[in-house]
Order: sequence, then structure tokens, then C-alpha cells
Amino acid sequence: MNLIQQAMELGRAIRQDERYLRLVAAKEKNDADKQLQSAIGEFESARLRLEEECAKDSGDNNLLSELDREVNEAYAAIMSNPSMREYSEAKSEISKIISKIKAIIECAAEGINFEDACETCPGCGKGRCGL
Repeated sequence: MNLIQQAMELGRAIRQDERYLRLVAAKEKNDADKQLQSAIGEFESARLRLEEECAKDSGDNNLLSELDREVNEAYAAIMSNPSMREYSEAKSEISKIISKIKAIIECAAEGINFEDACETCPGCGKGRCGL
């Protein structure tokens, strides 16, 4: 089996991993959450209004402050939604494992024995990563 085929096998294994499956389920839950989708729409609308006002040469500082507050409040509403928190946690978990996989590949490409010497690996830069 060549390297590309092995990478494809790894991709298939990732898609079967419980962390990935949790991420997919959380995304589907987000997509079905009408309250969250409404909050995302409000955030995007507020963000666009802020961008438009910032692009003007003679922007009104009071209006800019108000729009900035609206954007921050809309963002806070999104991030306080239980579905979004679940998604964020799932995304963080899959990102951690993907970072470890990338570190292993980078170590291998640098000729570093990733099984014994993680602290010398250029991958994550944090020392022992528990691989």
C-alpha cells in the first residue's frame, strides 16, 4: 500500500472515530436548532452593518459603538447556546487529535522517532504531547 492509500485509510478511520461522529451529530443538532440559527442570522446581520459603517469615510463613532455592541451581544448569544457549546467542544476534541496526527507525520518527515522523542518533534512545539 502506498502513502496516499494509507492516508485515505487514515481519513476513513477518522470518520469512524467517536470524536468525529460526535462532531457530525453536534453540527446536525446546530443546523436543526432554530433558536441558534436565528441568533447566527442576527449576528451576521449585525456584523455586516458594522462592516458597512466601518467602510464609510465619515463613520459615526456612536453608531459604530452601538453596532459593535450588537455584534458582541449576538456572538455571546450564539456561544451561550447549549447546541453551540456542544459543537465547540466536539470541534476542539477532533482538532486535538488531528493536531497529534499532523505532528506524527511531521516528525516522520523530519526523520524524528516520534514514538520515543516527542519533545524534539517540530510538530506541535509543546513537548510531550502524549502520543
